[in-house]
Amino acid sequence: MSEPLSKIPNGLRYYSGQEARLRRLIEETAMSVFEGWSYEEVITPTLDYYSLFERGMGPSEAHHAFRFSDTDGRLLALRPDVTSGIARLTATLLANHPRPLRLCYAAPVFRQQGQSNIEWRRESTQIGCELVGQNSATADVEVLVIVSEILRRLALDRSYVITLNDVEVFNGVAEGLALNPDSRDRLRQLIDGRNAVDLECFLSSHASVDDCRAFSQLIRLSGKLETLQRSS
Repeated sequence: MSEPLSKIPNGLRYYSGQEARLRRLIEETAMSVFEGWSYEEVITPTLDYYSLFERGMGPSEAHHAFRFSDTDGRLLALRPDVTSGIARLTATLLANHPRPLRLCYAAPVFRQQGQSNIEWRRESTQIGCELVGQNSATADVEVLVIVSEILRRLALDRSYVITLNDVEVFNGVAEGLALNPDSRDRLRQLIDGRNAVDLECFLSSHASVDDCRAFSQLIRLSGKLETLQRSS
């Protein structure tokens, strides 16, 4: 079926003029700050094996990737995430490089289903940095300072919120409940979606009512210093 020349697929769009310049400014500002902190740019393949993203993101998130078969029959995917490729790079080609590794990127990612219901985009740009091999409070602060510097240079220093997550909270709960891989993936999906009601229902077959309620409260917490005090 032939589509009209003026029609483009849902979730995609053109950027031109001021919008295009603004997007370029944001990328260049972020990459400039990364470079100032000695982060090396990495460009990951746009196409990769689907199994990489399934392993790095979890089956439920990787399922949103655009998938198709290679000529040898193996399943490929358009990159839905950059971090998975960075993780593989540090574990293989850069395995013997001295730690810590400071890597950064700005690249398009593609998803069949957008991460936001407000503005659905099948193609978006993922900008980030990875500090590998330095698991400390100092490393966490370094990344937070970098983020703050980027936002300050973009004149957004009074209108942003930084969300902090610690995967060890998830790992501790999953291990404590002895969840199998499928259940761990479902738990991660519910946490990522901030779905407290369904999370309590899911945990009800694995933990006490009080424990279910206490854990579901964690994903509802949002605020400043007082929030940390409430969660302790």
